[in-house]
Amino acid sequence: MHPQAVLAIMRLTLREAVRSRVLLAVTVLLLAGLLGLPALIPGDGTPTGRVHVLLHYALRYAVTLLAVGTMWAACASLAIETQDRCLQLLMAKPVRRGEIWLGKWLAIIGLNAGLLAVTGLLLVGALRWATRPAVLTPQELQAVENQILTARKLVLPSEEMSSTALEQRVAELIRAGRLPPEARSEKARLLAGTALRREARTVAPGASGRWTFHLSPEMRRGQPLTLRLRFQSSRPERVTLDGEWRIGPPEAPPVQRLRRGFYPCAAVWLPLPPAAIGADGTITAEFKNLEERMPATVIFEPDDGLQLFVHWGAFEPNLLRALLVIWCELAFLAALGLAAGGLFSLPVAVFVSLAILVVLAFGGYIERVVATGVFYLPHEGELPRAGPLDAAARALYRTLHVVTGPWVRLDAVNRLVEGRYIPWHAVGRALALLVGVYAGVTVAVGLVFFHRREIAATR
Repeated sequence: MHPQAVLAIMRLTLREAVRSRVLLAVTVLLLAGLLGLPALIPGDGTPTGRVHVLLHYALRYAVTLLAVGTMWAACASLAIETQDRCLQLLMAKPVRRGEIWLGKWLAIIGLNAGLLAVTGLLLVGALRWATRPAVLTPQELQAVENQILTARKLVLPSEEMSSTALEQRVAELIRAGRLPPEARSEKARLLAGTALRREARTVAPGASGRWTFHLSPEMRRGQPLTLRLRFQSSRPERVTLDGEWRIGPPEAPPVQRLRRGFYPCAAVWLPLPPAAIGADGTITAEFKNLEERMPATVIFEPDDGLQLFVHWGAFEPNLLRALLVIWCELAFLAALGLAAGGLFSLPVAVFVSLAILVVLAFGGYIERVVATGVFYLPHEGELPRAGPLDAAARALYRTLHVVTGPWVRLDAVNRLVEGRYIPWHAVGRALALLVGVYAGVTVAVGLVFFHRREIAATR
């Protein structure tokens, strides 16, 4: 394989993208979405809500547009040239099919790198414009920077569960019809553990709940700490519920107390002083349900009910790492599109590529089915009886999960929007897995089929 031939194919592909106005169309749609979506979706009226909408919807729109555009461009790059017999002229020159394939792939991922750079610059500019001092007060700007425009590590409360309690909960779920009778595996234990954690985070009227957070030594170096609290109420009306929080080290009186009415489903952010950390690196948070007018039970969901965030860096470097992970995902999608374009005609290649993209989009649901063995949990009553095709469907989901599982765990958009720190080793993992393994296997398979395809077949 000659590098000069690969670079020549790369230049020709870039020139064709500019000539066919594909690059111009994607750029215009990208600019329109990044600048127009925040104006169409105002958020909840708060400064943090507006910034959250700007970051979440604009970035999701950009990633979806680039993913679809990448698949289309990759499919068309080989399928149209094969259909129009343009590859016949190219194959008459001293160039190999592998060089053609690699040159087109490098051109597409190079275009994606440029478009992602434009996306990052526009996003940073729009965020800075939306949070300029002329629009926000210093208190509002500090709230936005503490909650959204930051990079922080997440610490969840420690919840130890004995194996005996898990087995008892599995047996209870089976007797209640919430799990199939044969569910005795790790999947059933996972579902039982979720139920136990939910019960441990339930506070009845007049009762108290106490949770402990353990900080690693590197998290005790004076970084800002923020506790995020969010609960649901058994009361259908969305009115305030009286309660009191006591936060501090376990061996000393609380350093922070907050007694007031709290709205269900509304997140509360509490900055914590360094004195809240105990000598062993633990922080305790205790909540007492004081509602007397209309007593209601409080439930802190296991996923996002109690979260302790430790500041770990600035937003812009975190955005850079997120864009690098997204670039790795687009590189894999480009390889998929080229493989489909080298094997099928353009309509079939686009259909197959979009079907794969839809499967990847449902990766979270596939992961839940594989983890629990249950397709859905009804709010009331027993699980529906397993049909004859359920076993085959679970086997299919397990097969799809081999690809979709790492894809979901490497999702950088949610972590960025939530203000969570994206480490460099996550970028390295995405580069090794998505580009090295997934794209590498796709390239190998695509080249095999591309070498076997007849380019100059007569009509």
